[in-house]
Amino acid sequence: MIKKVNPEHDEMVQNVLDTDGELPGGEYNAVAEALAGRRDVFLKSDKTGRALMKRQLNMWSQNIGAYKNFRQDVAAAYNTKTLMKTWSDSPYGKAIMSLLSDKPRLVEKKCPEDQHCAHKGELGVFMPNFKKSSIAQDTLSMLDEEYEKANIDVQKLYSQDYLNERKKLLNIVNSSGQEWTAISNLKSKIKLKDTGTQEALKAMGNNYINQSTQVNNNDNINFNQAAAERQVRVNIVGGAENMESLIYDDLLEGRNFYDDFVSKVSTNTYSNLGVKLKGVNENDGIDYEEAKIIANAIVQKPEYEKVLKEELVRYYTGYLENQWNMGKANRANPNNGAKVENSDGSIDYTP
Repeated sequence: MIKKVNPEHDEMVQNVLDTDGELPGGEYNAVAEALAGRRDVFLKSDKTGRALMKRQLNMWSQNIGAYKNFRQDVAAAYNTKTLMKTWSDSPYGKAIMSLLSDKPRLVEKKCPEDQHCAHKGELGVFMPNFKKSSIAQDTLSMLDEEYEKANIDVQKLYSQDYLNERKKLLNIVNSSGQEWTAISNLKSKIKLKDTGTQEALKAMGNNYINQSTQVNNNDNINFNQAAAERQVRVNIVGGAENMESLIYDDLLEGRNFYDDFVSKVSTNTYSNLGVKLKGVNENDGIDYEEAKIIANAIVQKPEYEKVLKEELVRYYTGYLENQWNMGKANRANPNNGAKVENSDGSIDYTP
């Protein structure tokens, strides 16, 4: 099951909230040491050099303030449960949450001498780049395979080049593609619950209840499946700010697509999805673990994006149909045109 609570994150968040996001003392000590090391350079510099160093000092002050605000924002989002469900326990989510710890993380962006690069001289943090790490792992596997297939003479000729390249790739893999990241770019890495889509769903659901309630039972107007699917496909699945939120978050009052999808797959509907995966034998039924393997593949792998979107459309269209049925139960004429015989023998027809 999806983990709901992380005591380590809870503690870090509470510490940040209790101190209004104040950075740990070690962070300020590290910055002070860096500045102390430049004191002599400042004193020996000309007017222009001193102005540049003062500019950098102001920039560092802004970086520290932005980092403090970022930590507060993450802690508040976690505390108010506005972060996307499961995100804080995902690999990148854990990396972001670790910035709330008391460990000093700010590092100056260094550029090659006499070269300009983005954010030069700013304070930022090192963060993983899992895509970069994955590419490096694939490249490493291909490199090893090619070297092993080569004859002994070729191996001797390129052994040093092979080892050097292999070392570089291993460093990327082992560091999870770690790279310097500007404070201003950290906010875009956070994944929040898509409250905009949740409100849109709620409004659509209420609209279907109201429409259905006002229908006359004798008109035999049924739920318009095709129209509802078009609405969901365009406005919900197509208009979502965070597609993953549609999958994992409880957008339907305590229910979410992922958990319900795992249940659906486990009820032997796997073959209808048109997906075949190793390690899954549908002939003997689909147990919970197999259902999770299937669901995770469809949710995470790009080749199943079309299948995923259609499942999302079906799921949220089903919610609208349930709302329609609720409205149907609330109609003023639940007896569907019942005939009532009066005491004088006359008959009233309830439309």
